[in-house]
Amino acid sequence: MVPTQQGSDEQMGDLNVVKSEPVVVALSEVGEDRWGHHQFPTISALPDGRLFVTYNDTPDRNDAYGQPGPAYVSSDEGATWQKHIPDDPLLAISNSIISEVLRGEYLCVPMSPSLDVERDNIQLPGLACTANAYGQALFYRLNECPERVQEFIRSIPAVRWVPDKAEWRREEVTWDSGSALARTRKSDYVIPRPYIDNRIFRVGDRLFYPDFHLSHLLSDGSMPENFACWCMVSDDNGRSWQRLALIAYDETGELMMSEPSLVQTTGNELACVIRCTHHEQKPMLITWSSDGGEKWEKPVKLHEFGVMPQTLLLGNNVLVISYGRPGVQLLISPDGSARKWLPPIQVADDSCGYTRLLALGDSSFLLAYSDFNWSEEGQQRKAILVRKFNVARG
Repeated sequence: MVPTQQGSDEQMGDLNVVKSEPVVVALSEVGEDRWGHHQFPTISALPDGRLFVTYNDTPDRNDAYGQPGPAYVSSDEGATWQKHIPDDPLLAISNSIISEVLRGEYLCVPMSPSLDVERDNIQLPGLACTANAYGQALFYRLNECPERVQEFIRSIPAVRWVPDKAEWRREEVTWDSGSALARTRKSDYVIPRPYIDNRIFRVGDRLFYPDFHLSHLLSDGSMPENFACWCMVSDDNGRSWQRLALIAYDETGELMMSEPSLVQTTGNELACVIRCTHHEQKPMLITWSSDGGEKWEKPVKLHEFGVMPQTLLLGNNVLVISYGRPGVQLLISPDGSARKWLPPIQVADDSCGYTRLLALGDSSFLLAYSDFNWSEEGQQRKAILVRKFNVARG
């Protein structure tokens, strides 16, 4: 028998939060306990209205990423799921999300296989700087790297839905590589490239995405001592991306600013939620911009922990954040300001903590996450789950 978390109602101030029972998208083999396998789900809406879920089924390493993996679709708002082979295999690469952009188009800029420094006989320049983030990361000035590496970083494969042709088409997205630093590690001697792993959102005709995958020199030309978060914008519907501003950086070099998630608040501010946890548990931070992303407030603590935070402003002006590790939790800002918060809602106890949110309507959304202790007929498995939440006033 499959254990389920029962649906429930919870009154939180003037909000009524209804949690439906979780729905299984996919189950691992019995006894699967390898880190990275059957984890890190994404959930997106396809152009035809179906919902689309992918997840990772390889080791959590740069030298293993970038290959198409399992994919599932739902035609009934997540109530049931079927295995699916997408029109383009790039859409099924894990950690890569599909976003609706402008003029009815959809865009996916997926994770690519990394360049193998030794196998591809890449001669790197002198080391520029290092950072301590899950081991030592090594950085090199991109403009001193071979042209092959420079082109790899600034021109990224993408897949775009073209509505008048009703088809997915491949293209190359241009990424701002000015003052960029190529990164590798001794543990997996490969060079990753940028990609879009969080939902793109729109303000007018401008697209926004927060990036930390590609490091750059700081504004004063100095070398960063750890990862930083940058506000990226596109004024051509995602065909090219430029750095607008530095969102957050720890000048002490102690905090790893990573996995940022951007959202527009009801106060017409931009809010960015940031992961700082690595080998040690660190608080999740939040910062705001009141001028369209050009200047950002000093980040402050939002919660005691949090990896891969996801943000969503519903049509009823309720703002939701999902995050995890340990477990999975939700935070709700009832006025959508991202400055006032209700107590956390516990969703799951044992998970990779990577979550995804997708709005279904003005007051409802789906949460996608993993569960490490799902059992079927007494046999423990990992599960990829979706769970519906409804948040209504009154």
